Amino acid sequence: MKKDKEHVIFDLDDTLVHCNVHFLRVRRNFVEQMLRWFGRGGVTGREIWATQSRIDLEQVEKGGLQKDHFPQSLVETYRIFCKRFGRKAEPEEERSLLALGYRVYESPVILYPYARESLEELRDRGHVLYLYTGGDPEVQLRKLEQSGLSRFFDPERRFVTPFKDRVRLGELLHQFDLPAGSAWMVGNSLRSDILPALELGLTAIHVPEEQPWEFDHAVIPESYYSRLHQVSGLREVPAVIIGERGVAG
Repeated sequence: MKKDKEHVIFDLDDTLVHCNVHFLRVRRNFVEQMLRWFGRGGVTGREIWATQSRIDLEQVEKGGLQKDHFPQSLVETYRIFCKRFGRKAEPEEERSLLALGYRVYESPVILYPYARESLEELRDRGHVLYLYTGGDPEVQLRKLEQSGLSRFFDPERRFVTPFKDRVRLGELLHQFDLPAGSAWMVGNSLRSDILPALELGLTAIHVPEEQPWEFDHAVIPESYYSRLHQVSGLREVPAVIIGERGVAG
């Protein structure tokens, strides 16, 4: 007998399309520039990296995933080292760092392997797909269009929020009256995707990122393990969903 359709919620960044790799590239460029300015004073690239990371994470904790936070973290890091070394903060240099930071949002959109094929298989089997992503709506929706994946997500099932947590995911479930027993969360972030979904009673599929962002770490209680699947890539996602509940296509 055919089972009810499943409701599958997908994260975007570092689940369907590459994201952190672009930020890492810009951060490396930033550290190289900072070493040209401050390296003679004995500062190390590791110290610059750690300072920028701390500022960036603090901003995300306070204000969520906002477009301006990352570029601002570069400038704030620059000002800290200017103060330490008694160097005047030059407006032109700050503008160049802001431009460097915003450049990350111009990066090419690169799909993860089998992103398109996995979405297509789930859609063709009659399952309902939702996009639930963190960040600036303009940036994220443009990325979705450029990726070619927008056709899999009806406009009313696309959600962009500066905070991804249990409250926001719960609002999505409430809006569509989704029963936890037939809803899935697919994502790379243990903190933003997987843990909130498990707390709300969903089944979750963790797709780990090779170079994860520090913000994404979380400890998953053992009591949730029965509803948690970990896969090596998106290619395995449809089989997990179909096999877990015997959903017919």
